[in-house]
Amino acid sequence: MGFTLWTGDLRPFVLKECAKANCTPKHFELQDIKVLAEVGEDSGALQNAMRQDPLLLQKMSNAAKKVVEEDLAQLMAYWVGTAETDISKIEANNTLTVQGKQGQIQARLQMLPQNLAQTKIQILPKIEAAAKRVWEELCRTQAAYRKYLIRCGLSIAANTVKIVTTTIATVGTAGAALVMGVIGIVSGGAGIARQLYFMSKDAEELEKKVGNSVVAVLKKRPDASKWNTFVASAETIARKLGPTDVVVDSEMKCQDLNELYGHKLEGLDVKSHDASISLNSALEKSDELQRVLKQEQSKRMAAGAGAGRGATAGPQGQGTQIAAQLKALEKLEGVVNGTIEKVIGLSKRVEAGNKIHKSYEELIAHMRKNNIPQYIPALAEAAGLAHIIASMDWHKLVQEGTLKLADCADTIEEVSLELAQTFGPEVVNYTHEKFKRVARA
Repeated sequence: MGFTLWTGDLRPFVLKECAKANCTPKHFELQDIKVLAEVGEDSGALQNAMRQDPLLLQKMSNAAKKVVEEDLAQLMAYWVGTAETDISKIEANNTLTVQGKQGQIQARLQMLPQNLAQTKIQILPKIEAAAKRVWEELCRTQAAYRKYLIRCGLSIAANTVKIVTTTIATVGTAGAALVMGVIGIVSGGAGIARQLYFMSKDAEELEKKVGNSVVAVLKKRPDASKWNTFVASAETIARKLGPTDVVVDSEMKCQDLNELYGHKLEGLDVKSHDASISLNSALEKSDELQRVLKQEQSKRMAAGAGAGRGATAGPQGQGTQIAAQLKALEKLEGVVNGTIEKVIGLSKRVEAGNKIHKSYEELIAHMRKNNIPQYIPALAEAAGLAHIIASMDWHKLVQEGTLKLADCADTIEEVSLELAQTFGPEVVNYTHEKFKRVARA
């Protein structure tokens, strides 16, 4: 039985090592590198040990993780860098025709997957040694494990660790400057969407605190019976807002809470407008990019540049690559439009919140003056306002639906990277950097 030590896409780690070694590929795009490292043996001894000590597999995995993510990634980065150097020389060779360069570049790229796969010959002994060190350490402290080691012999460190590697490399394409403009704008919108999510959670909690506190303070007044109409209205709203662990005990504290709530709503209103402007700007830039790509696609079709043809055609041709770019761009536009819809919904909820805030502001002012008001518009319409609150619940707005505001920033980053990958490594690196800055902001 085999146990997984490490599995996943090693590509990000390889590109990281390429960046360290100053050999990031510029003439081709490195795509998925699937890696699976396993440990196992036939007698069942290892399985028994794993069952007795669940931490054993974790320790072996931790030991293998460093070998895979650093040592193996460095070996692969060497081959990526070598391929990049070779292709740069081909590009600089003015004695070759365009077709000649294409042929040599394609031939060189076809060698890369095999080069990467062959690194397992060098890395297997290191992974085996890492797993064996963990096993031997446990044998020194656990007598029960010693008999398993004797029964297993050297099988744990033999060919029981397996790495399966696949990779696809494609030549990069033009249009990077325009797509970088789209990604630069949309990353900013994604950052604002993330801020809106956290701000809305704060607003929701403050809204609950104010509503429940106003009801509690009203009920404890000596003349509470005279305020029954407003108590009933405030309770109707508070029930829809939901319970809270914090309830203040004075009109002054209610006022302070309500002022904080008002400031939070103002911030949400400003940020909602900022997000809407940024995301709509990204859509306009995206339309421009779409026009350019479609024009290029039409030119190639008219010139008969189909699969396998074109200045830097990959295995399926630049016509196919442009189609992939358009598809990825359409996907990004869909996510951006979905995010805008979420922001619009949040903006409407802020409007309802402002009604609640103004009502509490007026009511608290009367409470502090011991002056029973004749009429407070929003509270007089408590049932209607409660319905609005229920239909536009904060939680539903930001955490439910196919595109949650809570996840919008991550989803935008994900589809932006998908788009970037169709344009080559330069755009991919730029996209990573832009979203890193957004995350740090």
